[in-house]
Amino acid sequence: MSAKVLGVPSVIASAVLLAACGGGGGSSGGDTTTQTATVTGVAAKGLLLGAQVEACADMECREIVAETKTDDDGRYQLRLPVDEHFVIRVRHTEHAQMICDLPQGCGDEVKWGEPGLMPKDITLRSIARVDRTSQEVSAHVTPLTELVMIAAQVSNAGAITPPPEKATENGQEAVLKLLGIEADTPLDLTKLEPVNITKGDHLEAATPEQRNLSVISAAFGRKDETARFISDFAKGFFSETTQDDINKLQEAVDSLNNKTEQQAKINPTATSDIPLTPVTDSQRSQLSQNAIAVRNLVEDIRTVGIDIYKQYDEADLRNTGLLGQIQGIEDFAQDAILWNFEALARVNDAISNGLIEEYANDPECALQCSDTPNSVDLQTDLGADNDISGTLTRVGDRWTLDNGRLSTLDGDPIDVTVEFTVPKVLGENQFAFEILSAKAQGLGAQVELSDARLSVVADQPFTQDQLRDDIPVEGDGNFLRRLELAGTLKLQYTDNEQILAFEGSTKFLAATNNNMIEDNRGNPELDGDTLLPVSFRLDGRFDNGVLGDYLKAEVLVTLDNANEYSLVQNQGAASSEGTGDRFPLATMQVKTAGRITENLPEMDILFRLQRTGEEDAKASITLGWNGYNDQTARRFLTLEMAYSGDTEDLGLMATNASGATFELLPRNQYASNDVVGYVFMDGARHATIREERSNVFTITYHFDEEGNRSTKEAFETLF
Repeated sequence: MSAKVLGVPSVIASAVLLAACGGGGGSSGGDTTTQTATVTGVAAKGLLLGAQVEACADMECREIVAETKTDDDGRYQLRLPVDEHFVIRVRHTEHAQMICDLPQGCGDEVKWGEPGLMPKDITLRSIARVDRTSQEVSAHVTPLTELVMIAAQVSNAGAITPPPEKATENGQEAVLKLLGIEADTPLDLTKLEPVNITKGDHLEAATPEQRNLSVISAAFGRKDETARFISDFAKGFFSETTQDDINKLQEAVDSLNNKTEQQAKINPTATSDIPLTPVTDSQRSQLSQNAIAVRNLVEDIRTVGIDIYKQYDEADLRNTGLLGQIQGIEDFAQDAILWNFEALARVNDAISNGLIEEYANDPECALQCSDTPNSVDLQTDLGADNDISGTLTRVGDRWTLDNGRLSTLDGDPIDVTVEFTVPKVLGENQFAFEILSAKAQGLGAQVELSDARLSVVADQPFTQDQLRDDIPVEGDGNFLRRLELAGTLKLQYTDNEQILAFEGSTKFLAATNNNMIEDNRGNPELDGDTLLPVSFRLDGRFDNGVLGDYLKAEVLVTLDNANEYSLVQNQGAASSEGTGDRFPLATMQVKTAGRITENLPEMDILFRLQRTGEEDAKASITLGWNGYNDQTARRFLTLEMAYSGDTEDLGLMATNASGATFELLPRNQYASNDVVGYVFMDGARHATIREERSNVFTITYHFDEEGNRSTKEAFETLF
């Protein structure tokens, strides 16, 4: 293993290149580092089975880093980057269940210890602090941890970022004080695993703390009022919890303590088949509610869905209208991602191989004379065959790169000027540059970056004195572990005579993983080029110079398999070639608002495109708007299509806020009786969709709005 010295100014080449490539990216949307750890936990308010679990970079889960579902024991497992902390959110998803832990039962049909449908309004959070020294981290999720998160956010001045450790400790203390719990030793409610209090053997194996706190968590429930109960109780953090709230909780705890002294029981999951007549009054009431929800979904499909499809077809051809603009933003972001892949190869190559190694090693170089202007001709210093040229000048703590030019892998030139500061140490292996200004032109783009910061995580520690002069690098060229660039961006891009522009904030995150390092070690084609674009964000105004219109939007792109992905480069192969079974899985989402057509109201829009396999993908669009007649009634609709190779196999799923699901089958799954889809609610089939003739669809309802089974099964035209 050889030792060499890397001059500090070479690191800023990454800022130059990233600025030239448009920059961007989410801070934690796809965050990864060299090392990851397993985060596990149990989700319970009664055990939650098949519930959605999300690791988030903020309190509101605007950025989801990883997601999974709880298993049949309420457990979940995620792989998350170390040296970070994440909000763990558990929420309802289709078919999620909750073990009833209320002595009086959960509704008319679900008894103590039985699984029932998880209420849609339950959302619980916890915190996971992933330490570098940990192989596995526990983060359990209960009503008590939700209270901790609420109190921690209050302690953290209402910030939406994950609360720091001190704020979380304050939250723990506030919850324990509010509940009147005194402990001999500090209790971490996020680390205390909840138990299934409806099973006697589980209670016997539990510690007193587990049993008591699990009982208190279970006490936060009144049939379908769990979320309200938690919310009301949380008012105590603002001195609004009443004695009545305390008494209700104590009554529930006393009732549960009596119940848990008995042997608990669990029955098999209730069937989701359509009830046969006769039905009970409660069943009929539920079927009536479900039938109304199904009719509302069909109404949304008929009035909203078809307009979207028609407009999207036109958007493909004309690139006009709101969906056409979203499609243009999608193309814009895809090009920017390709630029960033291109740039990162040059960034890591330049830094790892010592862009100005000879300059930094030159004993005559007066880098330590901070009051004296110093400059060096990079092209002369490194030789004419280098990919980067220009003049670096330092005055005090400020560096300037003038007349910079770099070449892409394909030999295309990019002209660059940039002004930046001497880096500052942020942590043992971390430092950052303040980028005062940067301009770049090339690859059909003109870029201006300002008020920016480039944060770097390396594979070894260093001091502030080393950063002012040079950084000793031990190893074989894989110095960088992570780069994050954030700032204000102006960008104009010309593609096929179409001018697109962007102005707003941008973040870009790149990192490496062990697979990339090991698979490319010693390979002259890629050795050192191990950084991957992990997440990319643009948030601002997108202008279409040809059409003269603009759209305000937030774009986030993440590499979903950043922890595992590796481009294995065969020596002598083209730069784009990789092994057949290794491919990036990525998600792009665009958030915006507007009117899709003149017939539809103003809507919040979330477009999401996800690659899930080598030839598999899914696309969805989620809409939120005020009701057609009642402007205070908020409605939601999600349309989702899955791709698998042949576009003839496309299917459609649509859901609304009530949980009704509209499913159009892929054409190759059409039944012989012209059945092309179904509508479900709570797992029961409420309607059947048929194609009577080409592009003429009808829908047959199996229940009327009174909750009775339809006898005639009269149908109506869908569209």
